[in-house]
Amino acid sequence: MIERSLPGVRRAVIDHLKPPYVPAEMWLAALAVTTGTNLMDFAVTPLVGQGGNAPLIAAAVLRVVAIFWIAFAVVRRMAGVPRAFAPGMPLLRYLALTLVLAIGFGLFSQIANVAAGAEAEMADAWVAHILACAIWYAFTIGLLAWQAALAVNDGGFRLKGLFARQQGALAPLWLAYVALILPFAAIHAALTLIAAKLALPTKAIAALALVDGAVSAVQLVGTSALAVVAWKLASPLRDGPAAR
Repeated sequence: MIERSLPGVRRAVIDHLKPPYVPAEMWLAALAVTTGTNLMDFAVTPLVGQGGNAPLIAAAVLRVVAIFWIAFAVVRRMAGVPRAFAPGMPLLRYLALTLVLAIGFGLFSQIANVAAGAEAEMADAWVAHILACAIWYAFTIGLLAWQAALAVNDGGFRLKGLFARQQGALAPLWLAYVALILPFAAIHAALTLIAAKLALPTKAIAALALVDGAVSAVQLVGTSALAVVAWKLASPLRDGPAAR
C-alpha cells in the first residue's frame, strides 16, 4: 500500500522507474522515441518554406502520436498490463484525454508568455514556463489517475468521487511532481529555448537534440510513473497487475 505522504509517493514513483515495472527495453524505447522525434524536427526545419508548412505539420503530428503512444505503453507496462503497445479503444481514449490536457497546457502557457512579455530575456521566459508547469499541475494533478485508468482499461474506475478518493494524496502527488519531474521539465525548457533563440551551428543543435532526448525520456517515464501511482492511490484495491 502506498503511503499518502510525500516520502511515500516519492518512494513509490522511484520504485516504478525500476524493473520489474519498467524493464531496460522500455527505457530504450522511450529514449528512441524522444531522441528520434527531436532529430526529426531538426531535419525538417530547413524544409519549411520549400513545400509550405507540410513538413512541419507532418513532423508535429508524428511527434504527438509517437510521444503519446510510448507514454501509453509505459503506463500499461508499469501497471502490469500485457501487450503494452496494443492499439484499440484504451489507446484512443488515452490519446483523447492527453491531447485535451496538452492543448489546455499550451493555452495556459501562453498566459505565462504574455506575462513575461514578447521581448522577455531568455531567462525570464524560462522562469515563466517553469511557473506555468508548476501551476498547471497543481490544478490538474487529480486527473493523472483517470489518465492512467484509461490507458490500462480499468473498467471499474469511476470518475464520480475521484477527488474524494484521492483525499490526502493530491498535495503529495504535486510535491512529488515538483521534486522529481519538474527539474527535468526545466532542463528540457532551457535546451529548447537555447536551440530556438541562439544562432548555433548545426552540430551544436544536433547535440542539443540528443541531450534533450535523454532528458525528455526521463520526464516522460517519470510522469507516467506518477500517473500510475495516482491511479493506485485512487483505486487502492487495484494495487497490482491490471491484466488487461
